[in-house]
Amino acid sequence: MGGPDWLYFTLAGILGVLSLWLFYRGLFADRSRGRKRCPKCFYDLSAAPSNTCPECGRVIKKPRQFHKTHRYKGRTAIALLCFLLAGIAGLYPHVRMVGWTTYLPNSVLFRLLPTVESERDALWVEFERRVEMKTDVGGPYYYSPAELILDLSDGQKRLLARSCAKILQANRRQHLVVASLETICELGPAAEPAVTAIVEGLQRGAFVDEILAIDALGAIGEGAAPGVPFLIDWLAQGEEPRKWEFMRELQAVSALGEIGAPAKEAVPILRDGLRSQQSMTMSMCALALAQMGSAASEALPDLLALARDQSKGGAASAVFAVVCIAPESDEVQEVVLLAVGAEKTAVQRVGLEALAVMPALIPQAGRRLHEQLSSEEESRRAAAILGLRPLAPPYGAGVNELKEILANDESPIVRAEAAASLILMSRDGDQDAEAALDRLLESDGGLAAQTLRVLGWKPPEERADEAMQDTSKSP
Repeated sequence: MGGPDWLYFTLAGILGVLSLWLFYRGLFADRSRGRKRCPKCFYDLSAAPSNTCPECGRVIKKPRQFHKTHRYKGRTAIALLCFLLAGIAGLYPHVRMVGWTTYLPNSVLFRLLPTVESERDALWVEFERRVEMKTDVGGPYYYSPAELILDLSDGQKRLLARSCAKILQANRRQHLVVASLETICELGPAAEPAVTAIVEGLQRGAFVDEILAIDALGAIGEGAAPGVPFLIDWLAQGEEPRKWEFMRELQAVSALGEIGAPAKEAVPILRDGLRSQQSMTMSMCALALAQMGSAASEALPDLLALARDQSKGGAASAVFAVVCIAPESDEVQEVVLLAVGAEKTAVQRVGLEALAVMPALIPQAGRRLHEQLSSEEESRRAAAILGLRPLAPPYGAGVNELKEILANDESPIVRAEAAASLILMSRDGDQDAEAALDRLLESDGGLAAQTLRVLGWKPPEERADEAMQDTSKSP
């Protein structure tokens, strides 16, 4: 329907005025104005000798009933119709511009999504607009990818998940399938109603992007437990090189980990992955077992063996896994102590983080690291300084100990670690560390002074001048 916008606005105004006039005529115009009337047929009873209406026989028991206002239902109905037509005429120019689907609430739109046959359907275009532009009817615009879903109630999330599941089961066009899978990933645990549809689609090979489908199972978490047997069968197919080679298999391992303890039956095949020749495979399997927690205790021996062999790429993930599975075990605590002094930064970082949940090991870790400072290998001495850095006194390295290392150790790597520790201590307000750095900087060309200059430590005079300049610049 064509026509300029002003024509519809004018029509809306006329209908609106007409509806108001009809409302008045139908509800308020025929009042009694002091006259006595029958409340049923509104016959004039001013000259009536009794309280019985001679026209309809109604007996009026209360005096106030004589003055009831006459309401005309027909006029009121016509007024409501005119009011509705006025709203339609006023909104039509905007509806013509943006489409009628813009005015659908989220719940109604979600229920209608399974009827969509093509990505060009008006309903689907509106759904994508709300997901991409992150706006609802009359709402503000957002730019976070999951903002719309975050604003949904739990019931709306489950409704959207069921609609996405119906799209997957109907084997629609791949554009709709991929968008539905992405939506399920954003819904997370609330998308549990879609698990069956995802697994069935994977079994019949209906998804072009199988990695995305597996990722959706992982995003659902524990609720995706019905998909665990399929993931295990998938990983068990083919020869060893194929089993762990492709990204979709690694994504399946990740999904098993995100499902957590309900995926306990996958522990044997994940143990096989710990013996792989690929670092990524070992790390992914170890992390998946870590997410299962104590349910993966069956894999503890393999994880301990991998954690002790710090030359392998999955050692750091293995240390993290054993701490998650059995932190009270003596063997696990011994592995953590080994990791704290490890030469590999990644392994050592995990070991130090483990001390936060195993504080009883801190004294023993401090003693081992202090002993490691006398090692003949510079990498082990540097690792010891790095490991002592986050430990609080008296277990960490002291100022005098670091100053001695900085002045006497011939290794530039070890000196740099010691200097960095002193600088961090001075920035934390340790006056002794700052004084020690200043004294070492004044030495005549020693190794300590050279290292401090390389790290950017400045004499007291220069620091004071910079502080004065900063003060003068501040308002």
